[in-house]
Amino acid sequence: MERKSGVLMHISSLWGEYSSGSFGKEAFQFIDFLKESGFTYWQTLPFGIPDKNNSPYTSYSSFGGNFYFVDLEIQDDEGLAFGYIAKKSEGTWVVLVNAKMKSIEINTSVSLNNGVIYIDSRSANKNGIENPVGVKISGKTVTLDPLTATVIRIK
Repeated sequence: MERKSGVLMHISSLWGEYSSGSFGKEAFQFIDFLKESGFTYWQTLPFGIPDKNNSPYTSYSSFGGNFYFVDLEIQDDEGLAFGYIAKKSEGTWVVLVNAKMKSIEINTSVSLNNGVIYIDSRSANKNGIENPVGVKISGKTVTLDPLTATVIRIK
């Protein structure tokens, strides 16, 4: 059996230009360093937004990542907005993600006017979100705030 070793370090412990580490070049440099040093694993703490006591273990959402970890140096042309549509027996599901630092409009192939939003920029609710934050629907177009993801179900 081959012996392996690893490091336990949160992404926020990396050096970063904006007071915290991110999933940018510093993370890649750290991975290269680990490999060169003979390590096999990098274990991290959860990536969610910490609670009021700064604990990543009791995040407000299990779906939302901490926006502080998005590398601000990434350029917009790197495909940071995407989505997909899945047609199931219980309805059509639309999943959209905006990982850019600016609001965007995404045009879909289906009308979303009768859609129920289950995930917005702040929360997730299995019964739907009555007043979603960061997500606006108009016909086949969805406007997403920066660093926002949503899940919409059309019955």
